[in-house]
Amino acid sequence: MKTSINQLDMTILQIIQFYKNQNTSVDFEDINLYAIVDSIFKLYQHHPKAKGTEFTTNLEALEIINSDHYRLTIILKNLISDAIKYSDAKKELKKSRSKHL
Repeated sequence: MKTSINQLDMTILQIIQFYKNQNTSVDFEDINLYAIVDSIFKLYQHHPKAKGTEFTTNLEALEIINSDHYRLTIILKNLISDAIKYSDAKKELKKSRSKHL
């Protein structure tokens, strides 16, 4: 029952995100990538499927990028959520940075 409620809740959130994405203009701004990824890691840290997963980072604390904050956050949440959902619980989930962007 709890799983069904969580799935329904996730579906509703995805519908809301889709609607907001369709009806919101793209606003480019300077974004601290480290802060976004760190907050998402904290959000999923206590997720039941994240038990035994170690969250680490290699991002520089002041890594600033220019993007749409809302859309970038949704993309990163989806990527990290999927990484948790489909990963081996005993492996480490890392965030790292590449200078070749």
